[in-house]
Amino acid sequence: MNIALQDIRELGYRKIHSSYIRTVGDTVTDEALETINNLSVDLRAFSLQPYGFLKYWVEVKTLGVTDIGGYKSLVSSFNPTLSISEVNESDKRKFRNNWTTIWTKYGEAVGLSDAEVMIVSDVGVKLPIVMNAYYDGVCKTLPALKSLDLNELVEEGLINMIEFYNAVLNWYCITQVEGELVLRSKNVLDIIRVLVEVPPFEFVAMLANKEDLLG
Repeated sequence: MNIALQDIRELGYRKIHSSYIRTVGDTVTDEALETINNLSVDLRAFSLQPYGFLKYWVEVKTLGVTDIGGYKSLVSSFNPTLSISEVNESDKRKFRNNWTTIWTKYGEAVGLSDAEVMIVSDVGVKLPIVMNAYYDGVCKTLPALKSLDLNELVEEGLINMIEFYNAVLNWYCITQVEGELVLRSKNVLDIIRVLVEVPPFEFVAMLANKEDLLG
C-alpha cells in the first residue's frame, strides 16, 4: 500500500500544480512559481530556516484554518499536543525533516529544479509569520517585517500562495498513512476518481479549506 500512497500523492501534487499553469499561445507560465519568486525577493531581508519555524508557533497558531490549516495539519501529524506544550529540539527537527521531504517530493513530482524547490520551501516557511504580521499580530514587531509593505504583499498574491501551501501540506498529511485516506474516503479508488474528475482549482480549494474530498 505504501507504493499506492506514493503514487496517489504524486498525482495530487501534479493536480495542484496544474491549477496554477497558464498557457497563452506558445507561452506556458507557472503562476504559483512566478508569484513565489516575487515574494522571495520581497522577503529576502527576513531570514528563517525550517528548523526555526516553530519558535513562532505560539503566535501563528492563532490564525484560522483558511490561513494556516495546512501548517496546523503538518505540526499535528508529529505532535498533536504542540499547541499546548513547549516546543523542543525534537519538534524542531521533525518539522524541518517533514518540511524538507514535502517540498523535495513536490518538486520531483512537478519537475522543479533544486533551486526552485529551495525558493518554494524558503517562502513557504515565512508566510505564516508574515500573515500574522498582516493581521496585526505579535510578529508585526519583528525588525525584518517592520519595513515591509504588507498590503502590497497581499496584492502581489500572498493570500493565493497561502492557499497553495495549505493545499500541498494538507494533501501530504492526507496521504501520509493509509488510515488517513480511509477516514476521508470509502477506498482508494474514490480518491483516484476525485483526482480525475474534480477540476484542479476546485481540488486546491477543497484541500486548502480541509473539506472532505468526497463531500
